[in-house]
Amino acid sequence: MIHHGTLGDLGRRLGEIWRVLRPAALLQVTVLSTRDANYGIGRAIAPDTFVIDQVERKGHPHCYCDAATLVGLLAGFDLLTLSQQLQERRPGSHHWHIIAERRG
Repeated sequence: MIHHGTLGDLGRRLGEIWRVLRPAALLQVTVLSTRDANYGIGRAIAPDTFVIDQVERKGHPHCYCDAATLVGLLAGFDLLTLSQQLQERRPGSHHWHIIAERRG
C-alpha cells in the first residue's frame, strides 16, 4: 500500500526502497492513477491526495499519480514497464503497474 500517504510520503518510500536495493535489483509496485474513479473524491489533504470519509477508508489517505509524476519519483531507476491498467475488483479502479531496475 505504497500509495497510502501524500506524494512526499510516496517519494520517501521509493527513496528508501532504492537505498536498500542492490544495483540492478528489480522493483515491482502498483500506484493509483489520476484516472481512478475515486480521484478527487473526499477531503484533499495534499496535492493529488485525498481521504474518503467512509467507514471502510476513514483515515487512509490515497495518493494518485500521473505518468510524469511517476517518472520523476523513479529517477534513480530505469523503467522497464510502466502501464496503466483497469482493475476488475472495483469499477473505475485504475492503477499504474511498474517494473523498474535500480541504477548503480
